[in-house]
Amino acid sequence: MSEQLAKRLTNQWVSQVLQQFNNHTITEKEACQLLGITRAHLYRIRKTWLKSMLKGEPFNLQSSGENKKRSLTAEVQDFLHQELSYIKEEAYRYREKFNFAFLSEKIEQKFDTFIHRNTIRRFAINEGYYEQTTREKQKPCIRFEMDSISALFQHYASRHTWLPCSNRYHALS
Repeated sequence: MSEQLAKRLTNQWVSQVLQQFNNHTITEKEACQLLGITRAHLYRIRKTWLKSMLKGEPFNLQSSGENKKRSLTAEVQDFLHQELSYIKEEAYRYREKFNFAFLSEKIEQKFDTFIHRNTIRRFAINEGYYEQTTREKQKPCIRFEMDSISALFQHYASRHTWLPCSNRYHALS
């Protein structure tokens, strides 16, 4: 039973078993035994089977239809080319500082479609707009370590670039 369901049984057989189970001709236990799957898996397969029946599509065990790789539309790609090239070459203060979450929000507002920020990041990498630096791949460094558990570390000033356009650190005191 370690082999996948789609490799063991045909779509037609599984569809017939699910049809009988849905019509209450066979019990849940019998359907699980016929298919050689668990109760939870039976209900997951039944859900995809019902969706395909409602859409009028043939039932297919190979792909659920939910995890298909979607390509970006031409309009979205043109928008991304325009925005990414502006950030990479023309933006004075923010040159090559990409905010993919912001671009995702702009696409959702403009085109009424959600595209995850990592999809935009992969697009930028593939098109040559963005290169992940080694600094981003490194693990974060530990700033301080305490002598014992529950020891308190307190500091009154932190050096941080609070004003991004000044290009220098500021101490809060």
